[in-house]
Amino acid sequence: NYGPMLSDLTNVNSMLSEISFFDGEESEGAAGADPPRSASSSAVANIAGRNRVNGGSRRVAGEPLRPFEQLLGCLPPSSSYLLPEPYRWLMTSPDSPLIDSFPDSFTVDMNGKRWPWEAVTLLPFIDSKKLIEASRSIDQSQLTEEEKKLNGFGETHVLMRSPEHDGGVKVEPLNDSPWAKIIDDANVAFQPQLNQGTKIPGDCFPTLKDAPITRLNRRKVFLNVFGLRSRYRTALLEMEDSLPAFPPASLLAEKFIGTTVNFRYPILYEGLVCSVADSSTVYRGNARPQKYSKEAQMKRPMLLGKMFKDIQVGEGMTGTGGWVLPKADVTLTVRPLEAIETLPDGTKVKVYAKREVELPFVA
Repeated sequence: NYGPMLSDLTNVNSMLSEISFFDGEESEGAAGADPPRSASSSAVANIAGRNRVNGGSRRVAGEPLRPFEQLLGCLPPSSSYLLPEPYRWLMTSPDSPLIDSFPDSFTVDMNGKRWPWEAVTLLPFIDSKKLIEASRSIDQSQLTEEEKKLNGFGETHVLMRSPEHDGGVKVEPLNDSPWAKIIDDANVAFQPQLNQGTKIPGDCFPTLKDAPITRLNRRKVFLNVFGLRSRYRTALLEMEDSLPAFPPASLLAEKFIGTTVNFRYPILYEGLVCSVADSSTVYRGNARPQKYSKEAQMKRPMLLGKMFKDIQVGEGMTGTGGWVLPKADVTLTVRPLEAIETLPDGTKVKVYAKREVELPFVA
């Protein structure tokens, strides 16, 4: 069956202020008492008693499914071997109280998709209460100590940046941290801020402010997603058209050839510049400039068009596509960085690919 999303619920905003994940007055007890156990996930949302504090720390209402119960709820019978032996019959035996949730045949809805793994598998919803009852009827003495540990709940920890601690990270149990002792948590949230001294922009980690972007729009460009054309609209970043005039390609060649540049914004790669070209000439190192033949000059607009289209629709790999650039005829060829090797004396050297990639100078 189709699992509903939270956004599918009507008037969900009016309900959010009434939902709490913490115990209310009716379940308060002595400090350190165990939290109540719920038989289903619906009990997790406790409406009463928002922001209650018990014994100096908040108590979460209910608990998640245990690891083996989660696996029972999502694995097919053919994967039952991934569970300990005592649990497997719940997925395969005709006498299992859960057997209706593991049908031998089912419908696969392609829903307009092309490949089987993109389809929606229509299976009956599993009753969480029945799943918990069946799972917890298993004799735990049949499990090894390791299996018991795997199926238990660990302690929640908070990780916080701290230069004074090993690795620069402070780790402490949640109940010992300040997070457990916040009484009024209505406005508590992680703040999107950088640590003091952070370099902006970081190497190979640019921001939207590092390019003259004029707007963001969404339209169908059939973005190349792992070799297939997307049928949906794509968010496109557009660079302003009114860029300053470039110096002649001969001057750009003197400045850039033999240096490294970052390309494929916004997920940048490092490349060693090998040549610079315009609509008529290629400049490469100390060699004499090479003029394009008439045939090559006629084909160049088509080549440039393909470059700009690939930048817009992507090359079928992560980090490409979604970029609309102003047209320009100056291009670079670069050898992408492939590895950083360590020599016997400990010196680190960069190794660049033998192949060259041609791209617009504005990219």
